[in-house]
Amino acid sequence: MVPIPAPTKGKIVAAALLDNYNNIVRDVRNNPSLLESTSAVAEQNAAASLQAVNYRPGAVLSAKLDNVKVLEGPERGADVVTKLKKGEEVVFMGDAEDGYLLIQGAEAEGWVQEFMLDG
Repeated sequence: MVPIPAPTKGKIVAAALLDNYNNIVRDVRNNPSLLESTSAVAEQNAAASLQAVNYRPGAVLSAKLDNVKVLEGPERGADVVTKLKKGEEVVFMGDAEDGYLLIQGAEAEGWVQEFMLDG
């Protein structure tokens, strides 16, 4: 048996790894189901799952800044119901959606972006 020099062994190992990688890439490209980032079932499960909220219903929160907008709906562009003053307290009503919390304040009920409130 003829001994194989060390530099040649490294080249053989590198070539084998590259060949395996190329085979994996080829298999993934030939199987479209492996390329799908999400499925309809995964999207339904995510929509139906509980979203993490840092507060319990009834928690008293306060505005971090002056003029924090209280909106009619949980989305940018919704009509402004009122604005909160810095430190003004509100009660979290238990509903959260897309980063907004439903709150009840002294003047109105509406949606506020969660990061604008302190617990």
